Amino acid sequence: LLTDNVINPGCIGNDGVIQLTPTGGTSPYEFMWSDGPSTAEDRNGLIGGMYQVTLTDNHGCTDIASFDLPNGEDIEINSNIIQAINCPQDENGVIEVDIASGDTFTYNWELSDGTFVSDMQTVSNLGSGVYYVTATDATGSCTALDTVILAVASPITIEGNFTEPTCPGVPNGVIGIVHIEGTSPFEYLWEDGSMSQVLSGVTEGTYDVTITDNNQCELDTFLTLSVQNPIGVDFTDIVGVDCFGSNNGSITATANGGPEMAGTYTYFWSNDPANGVSGITSSQSNFPAGENWVIATDFFCASDTVFFTIPNIDSIAIDIVNSVFNSPSCFGDCDGTIEIVTTGGNPASYNYTWLDDNSNNSMRIDLCAGLYDLMITDANDCNVTRSIELLNPMILSTKIDSLLLQEVSCNENNGELAVETTGGTEPYTYMWTDNVSTNKLAKGLSAGTYNIIVTDDNNCTAETSYTLVAPEPVMVVLGDIAEPNCFGELTCISIESVTGGVGNDYTFTITPDGFRFPIDSCVAVYADEHLITVFDSTGFCSWETTITIDQPDEIMVDAGPNQEIDLGSASD
Repeated sequence: LLTDNVINPGCIGNDGVIQLTPTGGTSPYEFMWSDGPSTAEDRNGLIGGMYQVTLTDNHGCTDIASFDLPNGEDIEINSNIIQAINCPQDENGVIEVDIASGDTFTYNWELSDGTFVSDMQTVSNLGSGVYYVTATDATGSCTALDTVILAVASPITIEGNFTEPTCPGVPNGVIGIVHIEGTSPFEYLWEDGSMSQVLSGVTEGTYDVTITDNNQCELDTFLTLSVQNPIGVDFTDIVGVDCFGSNNGSITATANGGPEMAGTYTYFWSNDPANGVSGITSSQSNFPAGENWVIATDFFCASDTVFFTIPNIDSIAIDIVNSVFNSPSCFGDCDGTIEIVTTGGNPASYNYTWLDDNSNNSMRIDLCAGLYDLMITDANDCNVTRSIELLNPMILSTKIDSLLLQEVSCNENNGELAVETTGGTEPYTYMWTDNVSTNKLAKGLSAGTYNIIVTDDNNCTAETSYTLVAPEPVMVVLGDIAEPNCFGELTCISIESVTGGVGNDYTFTITPDGFRFPIDSCVAVYADEHLITVFDSTGFCSWETTITIDQPDEIMVDAGPNQEIDLGSASD
């Protein structure tokens, strides 16, 4: 039996290995281990202990071997502070890790919040704090942890020794510094520039001092000096003003404290600062609402200026959102209403006085446009006067829109009327004579008078009317027409006068041409039957007539049959 390889357990304790190489005998071989049912040739994951294996070959020959594996050992880690730090602000500390093993390790340094610091065995340039190091062996299976606290070697700590001022604001206080730890000698620098260990002649307050020790370490700290048993003021019986803007608030002050605990004090109030009031307590009135103050003094000291607040009361006001203000519906009507809802003041009760009629209800009806003055009085007999104005709506008016007006033509129903409406409250509705339209425009109208009533959204009305007049018939007087003297001669047709129709720009036509001639034309025509039509300026109104112009018969000469006429001669 040949032992090929044995690996002892490491720090985790269950990674031991036994590897066998049998020789001799006749294979195949069988293996029987003493610690259990395993029949494997090689064993892994072993802890420390005694292991025995029995080898049997194919002929039943046996051999026995034993192995004693030691237990795994933990990594022993020690972290040593090589360089301590002297001052809180220093960053020159050095820490080194020492491991009692010849193995190779990796390192990870962190702060308590997990911030990475270094991966070196020796870490330098460290400030004060708590450092955590993890060492891991080459296999990565074994680790060791250590914690190092790097603190200031000898930090400066102090205590103050205080002599309190006798009164607030009196500069007779003293602050002395007592050193507990640190490396002497020490230097001092106060905020006012003094460099003594004792700061004297100061009032109450907080003072900044910087202390430097022999290592040039600094401590910057604040020391607070207070006044022993200062005068304080308590308030009772605070009464607010009863009306908004009035000055009848009151309060009672009781002072306490002071170096002599005198029991009797003088009070100076903000509403009468020149005259002090002496007593154990002081009650004062006639304060406005808001912030006021008092100063209490004994024989030696005075309190701080102590502020107090006199409660206010809301101003009496008309609730605009919930009140009702309805102006008259139509211009000049008197159907307006007012219904008042009041807030503020003392709401236990409100009284109303209307100054125009001395009525005392919160509601008014049947009101015309105008200004109404109202005095409101609350349960504290506080009052305000407010003015409420009801406005007339814009007067509703309507008129004929001249731009859209179209008069009636002769013998036509083509008139058009439109109304232009302003004021009132839209939308408008329209009512026309004979219901010729339901909107502001009516078309296809005949001659006649039309009334239009416009109604707005408040049922206010306005009315207008217009008369469409048909033109007078066109009447024509023809000029005298002379008959031609001879057959085939021209004569002249003219118009003597025209009345009626629309306008003065008349024209006329004579068939068969159909051309329109100015009314002052004299048109040459031959004898015949002619249709004459006269038009007014619009061309819609006309007059027509038919005339016949006669002419002499055509002269016809009959010399008889077979007459010879010689040129250049004649006979009777």
